[in-house]
Amino acid sequence: MRASNARCLAILAGLLVAVPTASAAAQQPLGHDGPSWLSDRSRVEGRGIRAGRLELHPGIGVEAGYDSNVFLSSGQTEGPEVDSFILRVSPHLYLSTMGDERRGDEARRRPQQVRFRGGVSASYYEYFSLPEQRNLSADLSLRLDLFPESTWQVSLFEDFTRGIRPFTNSAEDISYARDRNRVGFDIGFVPGGGVLEYRLGYAMGVDIFEESGFDAYNNIAHEIFLRGRWRFLPKTAFSYEGTLTIRNYMDPTEALTTRADSTTLGMRLGLVGLVSTRISINLTVGYIAGFYAGSAGNDLQNVTGQADLTWAYSDSGRFRLGYLRDSQNAYFGNFIHRDQGTLAWQHLIAGRLLLGLEGSASLVQYDDTIYAPDPSDPGTTVPVNDRADILIRGALNIEYRFVHWLGATLTASYTTNITDFEYFLPGPPGSGVSVPDPGEYNKIEAWLGVRAAF
Repeated sequence: MRASNARCLAILAGLLVAVPTASAAAQQPLGHDGPSWLSDRSRVEGRGIRAGRLELHPGIGVEAGYDSNVFLSSGQTEGPEVDSFILRVSPHLYLSTMGDERRGDEARRRPQQVRFRGGVSASYYEYFSLPEQRNLSADLSLRLDLFPESTWQVSLFEDFTRGIRPFTNSAEDISYARDRNRVGFDIGFVPGGGVLEYRLGYAMGVDIFEESGFDAYNNIAHEIFLRGRWRFLPKTAFSYEGTLTIRNYMDPTEALTTRADSTTLGMRLGLVGLVSTRISINLTVGYIAGFYAGSAGNDLQNVTGQADLTWAYSDSGRFRLGYLRDSQNAYFGNFIHRDQGTLAWQHLIAGRLLLGLEGSASLVQYDDTIYAPDPSDPGTTVPVNDRADILIRGALNIEYRFVHWLGATLTASYTTNITDFEYFLPGPPGSGVSVPDPGEYNKIEAWLGVRAAF
């Protein structure tokens, strides 16, 4: 097996936390490489510009940043950590059909027949220490709802993201660009004015790496999902979701470890809503099972769940405490299990200064049998058992708004991955030796900038 494939396998291990569970993929947008505020439409949509029956929300952000460990290196045998100052420019445009406040009283009395919401954004990265890594990430999101206030409803959706940031140790002339697209529809049945809601839908997801050395990991996923909701109180509801996902790899023959096509079935029950005027909860419990064709690893079985408690201690501030247990597809072995706890705080002072803190800790446990390069025979693999990582992250977010459309932003984060696992990559050609590549790393990232949103 070529040495480049071994390098690719090590790189792909860093992507594990970016792969959604089968159930979550049915309703969550794809992740992105841009600034954190760009994914929060409440922060990037200002008063808007009216254009016919649409509202337009253009904007742009310019930030100077620093990354202490661009390639997530341990700083040990594979070489020192590589840092860089970065310039990031992030234009965006969001649009939607007019909201109720602009429709007028007469229009609000008539049921809407069409509702549209979409947006496009990009982030250009200029690495001053690594000019070869300059690149452009992009995101596109579209949703069209037909007859959204009727008993029978139809929705069409499209989500695309291009990620470009390096996600593990540097390799010569490797592109980290990854294109993901998800397109689909659902049909809704909403009798009784919305007390009950049922939705049946289909989505197709495509995951493509632009680097040819990663071709073996390109895949297509087909999802069928069913959701139900019973709103037994005005702001509290029981929910159900079931998802069937069939994933096929396009060309798995060049992978260093076997890429197994899979069929995954997930289901969950939930309760979401208000406990009081200040406290809200989101509780779910579920089960996921995955079956991997022709794989030397194990099939997946796991109880999943989520428990979030949010306390709005005032009109301007809130705390959130959360726990998440899920399972995800993996590139080493078939899957991982993740247990994650999160604590977050946010407060708005005088309508201008927004402060936020968030911390999380995750235990990531791999499939009981995973395959990694053999240190005694480069180019082959051996089974490795009992890999577990502890991933800890803390983040600070500050924004000051000079006027409603212009603000200054400061974000800083620290991430550490704790593990004793090591990859073994083939050494220089003809050397016959392997080079250990530890999976642990530390990373500090900070950004200071200004942004405008209309």
